[in-house]
Amino acid sequence: MCGRRLTIVKEAFAAISPECTGSITVAQARACFAYEEFDKWCEVIGVPCEDDKCIPWEQFCDFYTDISMAVFDEKSYI
Repeated sequence: MCGRRLTIVKEAFAAISPECTGSITVAQARACFAYEEFDKWCEVIGVPCEDDKCIPWEQFCDFYTDISMAVFDEKSYI
């Protein structure tokens, strides 16, 4: 992934983890996302839906790279 999409993913990660630790917790992601079925997001990204579990930047980026490959329209992706 590159360009605008990568910038958006980096900004989203930074918004979840303002301290820029290189990983986020499930609790941090849950607080930022308005998903009704947050456990499904955890399942798809590949982490247990437990607040203390960590999601490293690489895993977060890989997840949204996969989505980027399936969504061709820039506006729909963003």
